[in-house]
Amino acid sequence: MHRRQAIAAIFTLSAEICYAGNEGRGKKSDHWISALPNFSIDDLNARANDLNGDDSDRALAVFSLFAHYISPGCSAKKIHSVLGNSDWLKESALQRVDEFAGLIPVEFVPGSVFCVTLFVDRNRDAGKHYFMYLRFSRKLEVSEARSLLNGTDQASNVLLIEYALCFPDGCFGRFSGDGAQFACQA
Repeated sequence: MHRRQAIAAIFTLSAEICYAGNEGRGKKSDHWISALPNFSIDDLNARANDLNGDDSDRALAVFSLFAHYISPGCSAKKIHSVLGNSDWLKESALQRVDEFAGLIPVEFVPGSVFCVTLFVDRNRDAGKHYFMYLRFSRKLEVSEARSLLNGTDQASNVLLIEYALCFPDGCFGRFSGDGAQFACQA
């Protein structure tokens, strides 16, 4: 089975059995997370920053850093302790979402939601991009959000409230204070 099909199957299964009612609240589903590489922070960062690596593998490494090591509600200092040298961010588009249009898999609060398109310049086929949606505790400029993610602003009192990891096939995982939720677009 192709990796994307396997992840889609895991998302679908997780949506059906792992997050029914309150069972998944407050924790991330081991069924879904087990599909992502669970390496050390250093190994995942090395994979994410590997310019010669496959974009899908690099994106899965970035997603794994978030899913395994960054919890909703964490501080800028915690984000930087996980992401360290986030060179992958230099190859990614970071845009503030100011208007609600289409699927935004996090709570929409104008000015506090950002979309990260991973490796946008390396992969020009829009249907093959990996995306992350991030919602912070207050409105930010793009430069402030980038500083929080790359660690140049660790003293900020801004928190990462929730995030969603979005795969090219339309499946995504949303991580918030209520736990993890999984879905696939039809």
